[in-house]
Amino acid sequence: MKRKSTTAKALSKKQFLNLSPEQMFAAYSAERQAKAEAEERAEREKSRADKAETIISTIRRLHAEAYKVCADISGQARKRYGNVDEILSLEIVDLVKYTLEEWRQWILVAKSYLRETPMGRQGPDIKKEKAAAREDEKAASGESAEERKKLAAGQKTMALLRRGRDAIRSAIKSMKDTPLSKAQQAVADIDAIALPEKELGAAPRSGRLVKDRKADVQTAASFGENGNRCRVCGGETVSLDEGIKDEIVTMSGMLNTLAQFAEQKHELRLCEKCGHVSFAVSDDQDLPVCPGREVGLNTVVTFTEGLCIGMPLHRISSLLKDLYSIGNDTFYYSCSDFAQIYVRPLYELILQSAREADVIVADGTPFSCMEAQGRRECKKYKELKKNGSEPPDPSSKNYILAVTSGPAEKKKFTIYFFLRSRSSKNIASVLKDGWKFSTLVTDAYSGYDSLVAEPGRPVVQQNCLIHFRRTIAKAIDPETWTDEMLAIDEKRCREVLSRDFREESPRFMLYYCLNAISKIYRLESLAGCHEGYYPERIEEARKTSLGLMDKIDGIMKTLSVKHTKTGERGGVQAEKGDPYGQPCVYWQNNADKLRLFLDHPDVPPDSSCVERAIRPLTLYRTSVSWKAGVEGMEEMCMVYTLYNTCRGLGMSVQDFDAWLKAYSRSLYRYCLEKHLTRILEETGRISIRGVPLDMKELSEGFDFEVWNPMTAEGRAHR
Repeated sequence: MKRKSTTAKALSKKQFLNLSPEQMFAAYSAERQAKAEAEERAEREKSRADKAETIISTIRRLHAEAYKVCADISGQARKRYGNVDEILSLEIVDLVKYTLEEWRQWILVAKSYLRETPMGRQGPDIKKEKAAAREDEKAASGESAEERKKLAAGQKTMALLRRGRDAIRSAIKSMKDTPLSKAQQAVADIDAIALPEKELGAAPRSGRLVKDRKADVQTAASFGENGNRCRVCGGETVSLDEGIKDEIVTMSGMLNTLAQFAEQKHELRLCEKCGHVSFAVSDDQDLPVCPGREVGLNTVVTFTEGLCIGMPLHRISSLLKDLYSIGNDTFYYSCSDFAQIYVRPLYELILQSAREADVIVADGTPFSCMEAQGRRECKKYKELKKNGSEPPDPSSKNYILAVTSGPAEKKKFTIYFFLRSRSSKNIASVLKDGWKFSTLVTDAYSGYDSLVAEPGRPVVQQNCLIHFRRTIAKAIDPETWTDEMLAIDEKRCREVLSRDFREESPRFMLYYCLNAISKIYRLESLAGCHEGYYPERIEEARKTSLGLMDKIDGIMKTLSVKHTKTGERGGVQAEKGDPYGQPCVYWQNNADKLRLFLDHPDVPPDSSCVERAIRPLTLYRTSVSWKAGVEGMEEMCMVYTLYNTCRGLGMSVQDFDAWLKAYSRSLYRYCLEKHLTRILEETGRISIRGVPLDMKELSEGFDFEVWNPMTAEGRAHR
């Protein structure tokens, strides 16, 4: 008992000297062992703490990144895509937050516990960790950093406008006997115009539609009880099932792996009256793009949809190459055949309908093509040179032109064209022949002027109001100016704003032009312009917008006198080194074209709808900076046109997928039946071995109008 007490706590010097040598040695050994055990235990605790800190820190970073990615995906989905079904109609961030709520709580509790222990990290890093934890909390609440930034900017703007209102009133009161100039009166009127708090009328809203989900299954295909009648002439049919599976599938074994085509039985029947061979295909079967190809239609359709939301084909191709051991070009050839055989006829139907539109919106985006830039010599160019002809002149920069329908058009469309350059000649080559539009909405690029100036064709033009707003924002940097004004004392701020009003400061005046444009867009939103086309509500809103545009014109006229001059060639130029001259030049060159929407409810004030159509291309361009050939560019335009037109007409992603697969199966079946019937007549037997199939030639006579995506019947056809 005495020995235990000596080793349990430290001994004083007097107690230690009174111990016998044996007790001294025992006490020393016990203390040394206890110290070694404590050091070993501390080392283990420190090792566990370091490991826990590393794991928790890593999880926190992954967690924050996951929320960021989900927020970005959700934002893009809200801008461009509708809801797939009742489950995915929830916000993606909400789904992730719900799923990971316990995980998030565990992370925060674990990190808090770690900081309270002696092994927790000390020093300046703690501040960073606490700030990161607060970001986690905000991310978990569903509020992204971008949303908080926008909210803060809006609050700052409103605060400055409130100070500006007081400053304007004070300045007007101080200018008792001095009449206001046109620009001063315009600023005062812009500030005085109040917007309605509620929507201008009630817009009809549709509820959610619940869709049934069915598992993908593969079944044998047969005609059933009613299959003994020919679909062509109505005559009696007889079965031709004689092991036809081995005949109609390609000799390559890869088709069995990828499409499972050879494992599915396709019943054949022959009409005794007209000799037509019928080919049974079930609604859930996959078929090759062309007989002999190793990639199935369902695979190509699925990855075509991926292409339209920014997924690069080379990543898909490498995935399939590793998964199914196919060649480098197999997937590209299949996608090319799919676009030329299956998509092109539908693209031409969309183009035919688009040419009838009265209001169209157009804009372009750069997209490099090696062939068009002269950096790749294709087979077609070699043949031209061989025949003594010259290929088209190369251009340093290539574009894709996107054209969408106006908001009032009943038949919505989004169509894309490849342009070797953005010259007026190239633009006219795709928007001139056959088009019947009378109103063109674009940015201020001069290449579109040739369409408006064409003799004998009354076309009017609305230039994008957003581009005008960007020019003003670039000149005055409103965010910086707002921060500067709010950083000073409120009384001093009002004095500065009053002085700017009296002296007609260009920065102050342009700031209120931005305020007027913001009010115009608020009116457009209240009228439901982004939800549909409501003429009465839009006309009511644009009566107020007309007054706001008049005020903007008054301010810009005043500023243009001081900040622009006439150039040597007679055009308007900004004073050298004057940042406020550019908005004035833009306004003077496009003043009339910025006001067309005020008198026409069916004309939008900007080209936002076509910029939204371009956004998927810009996303795709971040992964694929160029395309090799012109034909590939045109095929990409056709695929994007079909997808975005169908989505704009109200088709969900799920409906589009089912519709395109059904259409592809129908066209494949038509071509194969036509070929089998022809082979049977010529040879007296059913076989496709050794006989090349020209799918484009075989598709002649197919009723594409039944599948026309521009008609409700065509989109509903299965």
